[in-house]
Amino acid sequence: MKRILMMALAEMMMVSTAAAQTTKENKEKVYEKCEVLPEYPGGIQAMMKFIGENQKYPAEAVKRGEQGRVVVSFVVEKDGSLTDIEVTKHATPTLDAAAVGTVKKMPKWKPGTHKGKKVRVQFALPISYKIN
Repeated sequence: MKRILMMALAEMMMVSTAAAQTTKENKEKVYEKCEVLPEYPGGIQAMMKFIGENQKYPAEAVKRGEQGRVVVSFVVEKDGSLTDIEVTKHATPTLDAAAVGTVKKMPKWKPGTHKGKKVRVQFALPISYKIN
């Protein structure tokens, strides 16, 4: 299970367009690309470890044979907190909820910067579920 989660994290992706957007709670610009990207504390390996320790494959999903890849999108705020957490690629409702729950447990990230200032950055994280 942990190996599968680590492989999924290795596929981590950033939205690659340069357009900016605003979110519901905060009308400040959200960058999809910036000079220094946000970083999970301790880097990608620390994030993979966190997900491996905190990601649970829901028992009901296992019983039903549910598998798939969920992409969870969120904004890394200027203070490193995660907001606007939502599923942008669905697997099943049970797996979607499990993936969102894991992201909500994450500690604050190191925020992204652009032109020397902390900025809000959109981030997307794929999480795969596969029954062995």
